[in-house]
Amino acid sequence: MTLIIEGAGGCGKTMVLTELIIPLLETFFGAHGVIKEAPSNKAARLIGGRTVHSGIGLSAESSLRTAALGLNAQARRKLEVTLIRAGARLFDEWSQLGATLNHAAALRTTYAREAVYGLVISDYSRPAERFGRMPLLIYSGDALQLPPVPAKNSLLADLAEASAEHRVGAGIFAQATHVFHMARGMRFTDDRLVAILRFMREPVPEGVERSMPEHLWRALEATSVEGRASAAQPGSHGGSIVNLTDDWYHVSYVWSVVSMAAFAVARASAQQARETLYYIPAKDWVERAAVVQSGAESRQELERDLLGVPSLSKTGRLPGFALLHQGMRVRLTTTLDPPWAVQDVGATVVGIEYDPREAQSRGAQPREVLLAFMPLAVYVRLDDCSILFLDAGSAQDALLAALHSPSGGTQRGAPSGVTDLRGVFAVKPIKRRWQHELRGTAARFLKVDRVQLPLAPEKAVSLYSMQGVTARPGMVAYWQLPRVLPNEIKWLVIYVLLSRVPSLSQLQSVGLTPRIRRLMEAGAPENLVQTFQRLFGTTMEETRREARAARDRFGWAPVP
Repeated sequence: MTLIIEGAGGCGKTMVLTELIIPLLETFFGAHGVIKEAPSNKAARLIGGRTVHSGIGLSAESSLRTAALGLNAQARRKLEVTLIRAGARLFDEWSQLGATLNHAAALRTTYAREAVYGLVISDYSRPAERFGRMPLLIYSGDALQLPPVPAKNSLLADLAEASAEHRVGAGIFAQATHVFHMARGMRFTDDRLVAILRFMREPVPEGVERSMPEHLWRALEATSVEGRASAAQPGSHGGSIVNLTDDWYHVSYVWSVVSMAAFAVARASAQQARETLYYIPAKDWVERAAVVQSGAESRQELERDLLGVPSLSKTGRLPGFALLHQGMRVRLTTTLDPPWAVQDVGATVVGIEYDPREAQSRGAQPREVLLAFMPLAVYVRLDDCSILFLDAGSAQDALLAALHSPSGGTQRGAPSGVTDLRGVFAVKPIKRRWQHELRGTAARFLKVDRVQLPLAPEKAVSLYSMQGVTARPGMVAYWQLPRVLPNEIKWLVIYVLLSRVPSLSQLQSVGLTPRIRRLMEAGAPENLVQTFQRLFGTTMEETRREARAARDRFGWAPVP
């Protein structure tokens, strides 16, 4: 049986999974008989699972071509441990699940279960054989959420020029036997926000223009920081009243905006905590010939250019600058030690172990310091983790030493419970190779080796990291959109941003312009709506009839 649970953001899909479906399945199949996965670490943690890549023994850089998906002896043993006894598999946020990744998961699961269940590998895409004949497969998500990158890898994308792997992955998804549509919004407490989201989802016939009700636009426009600033202080810059101190999320689709928000959040956090903010630049290495190849006048100029690349997806998940202070809330930008120290997990800085060569300043503790050398380690306490990662002897001495700043004094934010090492993890600099795109040259890419601490301010994130997340206590939304972005993706960005908060009172907007209104008025992307309806419209109606019949048979009260 293959189920799809579909519904708008905030309708309670994840809650139904975690509070009802997963406990029920674990009671039937056992705690190890239910595999819970999602395309991203944050979404996976919300359901107590892991990423799809991790679940099939691949990394984000692994090839998804069929020829590269075979299992060697070591990989087979690892996957057999988790996959052979599994009776159910759940994928949350299926809109971000690429069709080729769905195919890879199905094929590798079949390889791992082949001997025990007597499977024929060539049958792995058939309805009764998909995912190694696993009894239950569940996809949960919303068609109107951000697609994978690139968007052409979506499970709902056009198959005209798709690869064989894409076609099989999309075909397995399309074999759903039941499709449940969840319609009631559970996240939202604001009727105006509900009306805005409902207006956006309404289909717009081709050639028809519509206008957003003025009272709804004015309600959204009232969240604009620029408008508040100009009303309070004509001519002032809107950034002066952006919420930087109340633990709000700062979210944008554009990485350069996320990078600037991270700087503002880190500086405000340090000022509020009365702690020194440390700027830690990444160390980048390129071949000598690359300086000439890049067109830069000097190695220093090239290194500045490399540090200015804001997108973590391009730089091996390592930021150009790590911004840290004692007691700061941070997140890991990449996975270090699964399943605990994984990408996007939240943590608190409890100590910084500086390079012995770092200059010791005397006198008053400075507000901001640019470190000349990479710290040896940053000690963080991972959220909701009681694992003992550090040896109580040597780690205790190192951690206590880490609580002394380069200014010569003890860091003010040193926690009194520093002797408790449960959940304390030493984040050390790691090395990643990435490719820097060169413009105006014959060779398009430059190979760069970067060393950096994989840490960033917790609440300054890209929009992709927010799917499935409720932005509490609030969110600052940055509405800047790349001009080259297709209008249907722009619509999805707007919709996902708006559906993260429970109410408009928990939203601040930066860059909200009439252009955003026009995109909202264009209606939901017709190709996504039509494709989902074409694939599952009949199945959805049949599922609704079966659900009503079951409700009547068991005497369950109808939903008011």
